[in-house]
Amino acid sequence: MRRFEGRIQHNTDTIRRLFKAAYDTYEMKKVIARFLIGAVLAVGGVVGSFPMIVQGLLLMMGCWLLVSRDFPAKCRADRTLEARKTALPTIVSTFYDDHVELNGEGHMSLKYDRFQRLVEEKGYYFLFLDKNSACMIDRKTLKPDSPDKFREFVSAKTKLEWKETTSWLNMSLMDLFRLLKQ
Repeated sequence: MRRFEGRIQHNTDTIRRLFKAAYDTYEMKKVIARFLIGAVLAVGGVVGSFPMIVQGLLLMMGCWLLVSRDFPAKCRADRTLEARKTALPTIVSTFYDDHVELNGEGHMSLKYDRFQRLVEEKGYYFLFLDKNSACMIDRKTLKPDSPDKFREFVSAKTKLEWKETTSWLNMSLMDLFRLLKQ
């Protein structure tokens, strides 16, 4: 019996969001490392006793690392978009009691235990199979329109909890310790 249905009409923005969500979900340690390296370089450029040109370079590199936290995700998304010669697909995800069916450029049937992580971000749901593969749903297309029941249903079937993508600016020390323990 069909429980829920959602779809995504891919475009440049959705592809970039997908890669950013994957990067934030699976590579937060790299995000934090980039931030720390950027901070060290920027501080070194400001307080270090180096020639002016070296200070300027350290400061520029440090600031770039600080403000370009999702640059690797943007590059991956852009490479994917460039490599794609055909129009971006519409994917329909249909949720049943024992599996999910994906229809778009092909057909795929997935058992719920294949999903690794559930992420919600700015009107989109991401059900990750791994860091390179996810089922993405635009919240506005969800039928029946019951986001709370959808999240409960998927969470119960996958035995996973929904997480929201987190900016490193919003991370608490506990979040950081949990991340480092993984």
